[in-house]
Amino acid sequence: SATFKKRIRELADTLLSDPVHITVGSIGEASSDVNQVIRILPDASHKWSWLMEMLPGMVDDGEVIIFVAQKASSEELATN
Repeated sequence: SATFKKRIRELADTLLSDPVHITVGSIGEASSDVNQVIRILPDASHKWSWLMEMLPGMVDDGEVIIFVAQKASSEELATN
């Protein structure tokens, strides 16, 4: 993950034997090669429609990483 939360990192350390941690750039900073875009939407209900509208153009511009909070959200994104 580009942004491992502390508890996720601790879980990985518990489950994996002798895990390897690879850090590219500085921890807590985005790479200068990454273009971060922030959009403020009226409320959470607007997220999916905005993403579905904008995603094709973002993919045309290059690779896209989308972080979601729940597995169900990733499955919904994959099917849509």
